Amino acid sequence: MPGYPTSFKALTRLLSDSNRWRELVELYERAADQATSVEHAITPLMKIGAIYEDRLGEHAQAAHAYRRVLDQNADHITAIHALQRSTERAGRYAELVEALELESEKTSDQQEIVALLHRAGEVLDEHLSDRDGALARFRRVLGIDPRYAPALVSLGRIYFRAGRWEDLLEMYNRELELTPRGPAAVALLHKMGELSEERVGRDDDAVGYYRRALDIDPHHAPTLRSLSEKLRERGDWEDLVRVLELELSGTTKAPAKARVGYRVGEIYEERLGEVDRAVHAYEHALAAVPNYRPAIDALARLRAERKSWKKLVHDLEREAAGATDRAIAMSALLRQGEVWGEELGEPRRAISCYEKLLEHDPKHLGALMALEPLYRRTGAWDALAANYDTLAQNLQDPGARIAALRELARLQEHRAQATGGDPRQTYTAILEAAPDDTIALTALEAIALERGDRQLLAEVDRRLAESRDKAIRSVYLTRLAESLETAGRPEAIDAYRAALVADPENLGATRGLSRIAERTGDPVALAEAARREANVATDGEVAAELLVKSARVRARRLDDVAGATKDLERALELSPDSVDAAVHLSEILVRQKAPGKLADLLSRAAGSASQPARIAALWNRVAVIQADDLDNLPGAISSLNRVLRAAPNHVPTLRSLARLYSRDGQWTEAVNLLSRVVQLAPDRDVLRDAHLDLAELWDARLGESSRALVSLQAVLALDTENREALKRLSALQEREDKIDQASETALRLVKASTSDADRAEALLHLASIEGRRGDQRAELDALLAAVTLEGPASESSIMLKALIETPTEWEAYDRAMQKYLDKAAERGDDPGPVYLELARVRQDQLQKPQSAVDVLLEGIDAARDPAPLRTELAMRLRIAGRHAEAIGELRTLLYSDVLRPEAWRDLARNFDALGRPAESRLSLMPLVLLDAASDAELGHLATHPPRPAAARAGSLSAETLVALLPKGGAEETAVELLATLAPGLPKLYPQDLEAFGLVNRDRITSRQGHPIRALAERIAAVVGVEEFEVYVHRVRGRGLAIELTNPPSLLVPAQVAELPVAQQVFLLARPLIAIALGLHPVEKLTPREVEVLLASACRGVAPGFGTGLTSEDFLADQAKRINKALPRRSRKAVEAIAARYVEAPRLDFPRWSDAVGRVCLAVAALLADDLESCVEVMKTSERELADLSGPSLIRSSSTIRDLLRFWVSDAGVSLRAQIGMLEG
Repeated sequence: MPGYPTSFKALTRLLSDSNRWRELVELYERAADQATSVEHAITPLMKIGAIYEDRLGEHAQAAHAYRRVLDQNADHITAIHALQRSTERAGRYAELVEALELESEKTSDQQEIVALLHRAGEVLDEHLSDRDGALARFRRVLGIDPRYAPALVSLGRIYFRAGRWEDLLEMYNRELELTPRGPAAVALLHKMGELSEERVGRDDDAVGYYRRALDIDPHHAPTLRSLSEKLRERGDWEDLVRVLELELSGTTKAPAKARVGYRVGEIYEERLGEVDRAVHAYEHALAAVPNYRPAIDALARLRAERKSWKKLVHDLEREAAGATDRAIAMSALLRQGEVWGEELGEPRRAISCYEKLLEHDPKHLGALMALEPLYRRTGAWDALAANYDTLAQNLQDPGARIAALRELARLQEHRAQATGGDPRQTYTAILEAAPDDTIALTALEAIALERGDRQLLAEVDRRLAESRDKAIRSVYLTRLAESLETAGRPEAIDAYRAALVADPENLGATRGLSRIAERTGDPVALAEAARREANVATDGEVAAELLVKSARVRARRLDDVAGATKDLERALELSPDSVDAAVHLSEILVRQKAPGKLADLLSRAAGSASQPARIAALWNRVAVIQADDLDNLPGAISSLNRVLRAAPNHVPTLRSLARLYSRDGQWTEAVNLLSRVVQLAPDRDVLRDAHLDLAELWDARLGESSRALVSLQAVLALDTENREALKRLSALQEREDKIDQASETALRLVKASTSDADRAEALLHLASIEGRRGDQRAELDALLAAVTLEGPASESSIMLKALIETPTEWEAYDRAMQKYLDKAAERGDDPGPVYLELARVRQDQLQKPQSAVDVLLEGIDAARDPAPLRTELAMRLRIAGRHAEAIGELRTLLYSDVLRPEAWRDLARNFDALGRPAESRLSLMPLVLLDAASDAELGHLATHPPRPAAARAGSLSAETLVALLPKGGAEETAVELLATLAPGLPKLYPQDLEAFGLVNRDRITSRQGHPIRALAERIAAVVGVEEFEVYVHRVRGRGLAIELTNPPSLLVPAQVAELPVAQQVFLLARPLIAIALGLHPVEKLTPREVEVLLASACRGVAPGFGTGLTSEDFLADQAKRINKALPRRSRKAVEAIAARYVEAPRLDFPRWSDAVGRVCLAVAALLADDLESCVEVMKTSERELADLSGPSLIRSSSTIRDLLRFWVSDAGVSLRAQIGMLEG
């Protein structure tokens, strides 16, 4: 226990020796808790801190222990130091700052306080990123000791990182005050100058700092460089020269003296214009380093500028003589020669310099080139020839070498005696370098002709023909083509084309190609020739015409719209004023629906055009495209304003711009423009139209009828029968209650109207005014006259029918309608709506039902679409109690279009009226498929459920079924022949039960009582099928199938048993009906297989019959197999029928097979007695119908439409009655 010191010390020693530090901490904790005085408590706490810090490395726990000590004694300096140490080691820098500041508060030593606060600032800056806190501590330090250098450095570092350059400069100033005059002060001033220049942007301050540095050390190189650069930037050349001279005075090394001296000379020369001082400076630089190239070149340049040629030559001679570098000596000699020859006018001394240079380098091109004019001046022809020869041997560029040889040849031709050379050899040398050289070939040709050298002439012609130079070859081919053209040879056009391939700018070949194209009329050649001629044409208008010609040919005769467009774009680019190019390009791009591209191209042309009229026309066309096609009214307005800026009184543009402003709702601007048009007093038509537009704007947009009236009167003064003005004037008068005047104006409008549409419109307007005036008779007469022009459903017809009150007036309406009917017949219009209107008037208004029926019957024969008339007729017949006739019309109507719910409904009403409820119920069933049945109709159908397979046994004979099949000799013979072949088919097409997972013992017999077999036997009894087999398979994806066994077999999917009875009946009835007809092979085989089968059966009577249907081997083999498969008694019957089949017209088997299938399907649906269920089955068998319903389903299936036609047809109803399916 701590109360026993000896034991306590022993225990602490044992725990320490055994490194049981945490137990030792607990022991010290108890000691601290039980301590009776502060001192006794502090000791164990300090030891706890030491253990955590030194033994356990848990510095945070150590800091906590030291803080507990300070809680006991806030002035315990050892604990404060320990706390600083442990918080720093624990990375708890905020606590470290607190500890440092705590110590600073406990001490009175100013230096120690400064050091502690500075350390706290460093921690805040470096570890806590608390820049503001750090700045506060550093400022406190400087408040205590303004000269404390570490604080100044730290502050400077913070200011630098923060970009606080002004504060940093202040720190540097304070630091400068502490720095003794010497190198350190120079370095600090240089740094302050850089800071002012690069960070603060105060160049004047920077220059000041640099100058202060140089005051201390005039030769401080970095400051000199910085100040020089700054003075250079500021253009302070005089100060800069002084600085550089100061630098030069302090420089001891020769290279540096040469470099600085050159810079001094450069400034004197280029900036201060003091050439003498510049020369002195350059000479000073050369004195330091005699071969200093920049100074040498500068001095030479100044000598040349001052035309001190003698001095320059002397310098160059000295340079050449003293140069150790061969290249420098040669350069000096070259320059020396230039001065002697060009400036001092002593060519011979210049030649001497160049020849000395050639002693160093015999291939020096500069010297060789310079000697050429000098030799010419001095007449040294022999030397000149040798010079050309040397040039030709040493020039690397083939073109330059050929040029030298060409000059040598020319010299040899004109100075033969002086040179003694043969130009032929020289030209031959040229051709060795450039076999296609035109000049050399031409020259050799001239030499050959002059000397009569046929061998040389043949060689020249051979080279021309084989020339790789396209231009030369093109000339040769053009000459060849011209010769062929003169001889009338067709190969001429190919030769011209080859010439143009070699040289597309060959004008002779281009024109030759044009001549031949024009003569032959070849569109490809015409277009090509026009384009090629355009390419070489120098006149833009001519080129554009040619390109338009090419475009016409390409668009109209070659259907090359893209090529034509390209030609026209190029034509418009070459000649923006070209009307034809713009028109044809517009036609093409309008057809291609590319208004944006057209607007861009025409805008470009308008911007480049030179003729004012074309500029205006192009911008007007652009504005139309922008407004009408691109819906860009602001752009269109801007385009037209471009025209008006150049031609303010351009009337068409003023009118167009006024229309655009009107469309944009800027009525006042439009009125102002139109007023300008009127003031310009253009021709009568333009003036009239401008007044019309003004009248509309004043009246309709700005509400100033008096001004509108003035404009309208101006129009009528120019054109007394102007319809638009009369119409607007009448409306204005009517609106102002000047009815009599409005009526008179309307009568004038009627008289001024020439077309039926205009006259009808005028009559309507007149009727409206007469109505307001209260003259009903006049109103009726105007409307009747309008009806004779407009017919039924017109505005005049509607207004007139609303006014008519008496039969007499209705008869007048009837007569007007008949007159319109005559007009419609003359124009070739559809008379159907007129007949419909006449029938309704006669039935509803004149009470003449038979006349209405007669009109409808007449209209059905005359109308393009008789359906509305037939619908109306059926309705009228039903109302008249003539139900049987109505049923006939409705059946005809539905046969043409089964998608007429109201027709089905009307059919049901007629059957009801005749007391035939079963047919009425059948007529309502299609409404369910059309999704058009009402709740009442659905309820009625629900009370009379279907009766599938309720037909009487034996009621459907084969003869009855055959009567439903397509009629015709070929069809009937095919049915008979196929039925006769049925006994032999099992051997031709053996059953494949395995494909359905079946064997023979899976056959379902009558004794088994299987529901599918039982239902199939009920159906078979109805259709007269006595024998058949039934199998039930479970192969997914395989539907109901038929096998051509004897008797036939039905392979029924097992899931059929799960379907509603009506759907089972529909599925089973179709193949059984086919069996009853003897046409069940059609259900098994494809149309082509059936056709091949019947053709094979006819081979016995017509050996070549069916050739081309399939291979001859197959037809012959199948014919043999059929003959073997048939019983003897059937063979003669087959031959007799086959003989008739061969003579019959050829049958369309796909169509016939489809028709047979549809008959079987329709009768099956009749037996199922449930139209909706049957259609559901059909949807499952045809994938494209699966997701359809309602009208879209029926539109998508011709089979369903045929079924609906048969459903309540006369044949269908009769068949139902025959089999007992119309009961109830």
